[in-house]
Amino acid sequence: MKHKEVRWILNFSFAILMLLSCCTFVLCIAGGGVLNDLYFALEEMENLESKKLLHSSPENISRITKREIKMAKTSATLQEDINMNHESVSKLETIGFILLVLSFFTLILRIHFRERRATTR
Repeated sequence: MKHKEVRWILNFSFAILMLLSCCTFVLCIAGGGVLNDLYFALEEMENLESKKLLHSSPENISRITKREIKMAKTSATLQEDINMNHESVSKLETIGFILLVLSFFTLILRIHFRERRATTR
């Protein structure tokens, strides 16, 4: 394989890996926001359950909690949903970390081939 082809492949790989890393970063941030909202809804649902007002919920609860009461019905079900979402976000964070490490190695290889080209001139 020619030196020019290797450099092109490394440049392309680096660009794709960085794009995927940025996408996973944005998805992790969004997933963290969703988890934050779910934890807030869980806290409100548990409070309403302790007062036995869950199914006759007052009007001053958040929109997110109202939606989760309709969907999950109980705080135990919501806790299961939160655990499932937390696993998904954790896996996404792991994938993002792996992509960043691969980007770093690709960057090192790009520098190596650039220096090698500069010394062969």
